Amino acid sequence: RVLSWSGDEVEESPLRGFEGEQQTILCLNVEGGKIIQVTERSVRCLNAETAELMLEWRPPREAAKINLADGNRTQVV
Repeated sequence: RVLSWSGDEVEESPLRGFEGEQQTILCLNVEGGKIIQVTERSVRCLNAETAELMLEWRPPREAAKINLADGNRTQVV
């Protein structure tokens, strides 16, 4: 969720395409007009213009969690 200001009012708004039930560990814009969102359960690649989910990767074992992530415009680790 993001906070948006309109005059003196602050509203909480969900972001279309983003996983909102998990804490975001990393979010960044990458080449090709994409956005990467990393949570403890997945790495998601979204189209930056439409917010459409393009790819999602999950750890191979269900009990595994992602707890650290970093990246730049061309790679995420």
